[in-house]
Amino acid sequence: ELNSADDVVNEQAYVNLWADVLADTGIISWKGIVDDEGNELAFSPQTARELLVELEDFRNEVFAAAQDRSRIAYDKVDAVTKN
Repeated sequence: ELNSADDVVNEQAYVNLWADVLADTGIISWKGIVDDEGNELAFSPQTARELLVELEDFRNEVFAAAQDRSRIAYDKVDAVTKN
């Protein structure tokens, strides 16, 4: 799918790929995530994946947080190795 000539197909494949990665490895728990009725949603990788696919703002926030954490980790490695 990622090599499709159709940009919409490519974008959805990209969303699905990152939703899988983040749901399985990037999110380990959450608090304060609620449904439309205000009921708190229990964390599960499947629920995380569904929200990541369906809610662009949520996906963007999670992706930005993951990038921030990655930058912090690289900075710590650089500081330790003095690179």
